Order: sequence, then C-alpha cells, then structure tokens
Amino acid sequence: MFGDIVLQCGQNPSIFQPYWDIWKLFHKTLLIQESASWVFFWAPVVAFTAMLIVPMPILVTNFPLPLSDIGDILGGGLILTLGGFFMLIIILGSVFYL
Repeated sequence: MFGDIVLQCGQNPSIFQPYWDIWKLFHKTLLIQESASWVFFWAPVVAFTAMLIVPMPILVTNFPLPLSDIGDILGGGLILTLGGFFMLIIILGSVFYL
C-alpha cells in the first residue's frame, strides 16, 4: 500500500522570491491594443492610486478635528468611488468599443 509513495526532495522558495516576482511583474510588456483609448491605460493607474490615497489622512492627522470622522468616511468613499468609476468605464469601453 505505501510502497508506491515516492519521497520528493524539493526545496522551498528563497526569502527573496516575492521581490523577484514583483520585479518580474513590473518588467512585463503591456498588452493593450493599438486601437484602445487612453482610458484603458490610465484607469488601472487611477484605481490603484485611489487605493493608496485613502489611508493617507490616517497617517497625517494626530490631533482631533471637528467632524473628522465624517470627512474621512466621505472623502475615502469618494476617492474609492472614483477608482471604481474608472474601472467601470473600462468595462463599458470593452463592451461598446469606445
């Protein structure tokens, strides 16, 4: 029963493997059609930047501001909505060939 099991002597990935993967990801060529509009390039950039901008007020404000919680919620929601809106434009552009 256990005679068919073969031991594999594999190695674990290096501790630098995530950095090599990131380097490989950023050095890939873009696969965007020549007939695609500027939205197909800039929408993921806007969406990714929106995700990075939302936590910034958390790091800068150390003192209490009046209505700061409401402002953070509204501002963060609007910025994330902007990123989602641009991604929606990509989807509509691929369906209706903008």
